[in-house]
Amino acid sequence: MKTNKTKKMDDPVLRVARLLESFEAERQQFRERTNLLIKTIDSNIRETDKALDRVDADITKREEEDLKKLDQIVNKYLSEEEEKKK
Repeated sequence: MKTNKTKKMDDPVLRVARLLESFEAERQQFRERTNLLIKTIDSNIRETDKALDRVDADITKREEEDLKKLDQIVNKYLSEEEEKKK
């Protein structure tokens, strides 16, 4: 024969209540892990954006330096050509 304690544990309403509690706990854990992942992804995106900005600035600086060198070469060539004409 079942005891009173066993009957209470086998009660469908109590089993459903325990399942709901378990589900809520898992849902909360999932929500917390998801929020942590979102924060991590946001942080990684920000860091990537900063790195891309640094790379872009470096490329721009190099392009400007190359243009200055090219301008100097062209000016030197034009000066030499002018000297030849004289």
